[in-house]
Amino acid sequence: MDICIPKIKATQMINKLGVRDHLDIVNNLEEICAHHNAYISYSDLSDCEGRLIVKNGYGMITVRDNFDYPGRTRHSIAHEFGHFNLHLQKKQHWTCKEDDIESWLEHKNDTNIELEANQFAAEFLMPSHFVSGIISRDPVNLKMAKEVSSLFETSLTGSLFKTIEVSKHLQILICFDEKRVRYFKRSKKAIEHNLWPDTSQIPKYSIINNINSSNYNKSIKRTTYPNTWFQSCNPNLKVNEETIYFSNLKFGVNILTIE
Repeated sequence: MDICIPKIKATQMINKLGVRDHLDIVNNLEEICAHHNAYISYSDLSDCEGRLIVKNGYGMITVRDNFDYPGRTRHSIAHEFGHFNLHLQKKQHWTCKEDDIESWLEHKNDTNIELEANQFAAEFLMPSHFVSGIISRDPVNLKMAKEVSSLFETSLTGSLFKTIEVSKHLQILICFDEKRVRYFKRSKKAIEHNLWPDTSQIPKYSIINNINSSNYNKSIKRTTYPNTWFQSCNPNLKVNEETIYFSNLKFGVNILTIE
């Protein structure tokens, strides 16, 4: 499937529903799903984040109710709703674990079905034209993404991916855990410039290696050399990093802004 199709499908749905602003989505998520024959239930799932079972054109979406992270619950709903709208020709029963819900990995020559479900979810929960009208013309930063997350009641990771997507600057979001880079997201301008970060390992001179217990859960910034993240890049460019590591999740994000 063309990588832009999930976003297009979500946009068409939002437009057809006549959604006027973000509150229409925030306040009516379950009703919108039900309008399209997908019904939501909540459960203390132990083996996955979400399930979708389809029978005779009707879908039953069951998600783990994350009381501490309601944005995560909403994303899980939208992710399964993405499968319902995109992938029924493949199978009628989906069980999505944490790695599936968090699958944002870009492939150069391959299709990632879980990524497609996430692309649909991000556009469905945070339509690009609404987000573009909210964020400033400045490069995306953590404060901006947190504001979008609060406004749309979405996960911070999903909000970061959406704000980077609509950014008009050369920016790349790097997501990492204690050992490795897990996935990344490039802005449209970064895609146009064919910028692919080297994610084979966490670079030695990245600010990520300055993270320690004294700055957990805090935003830290630094400027680094372009060859820190890119194997071939104009040496005169400047790469600004802003990173935060969430100790309770053992997960971090790093925003690269290339100037």
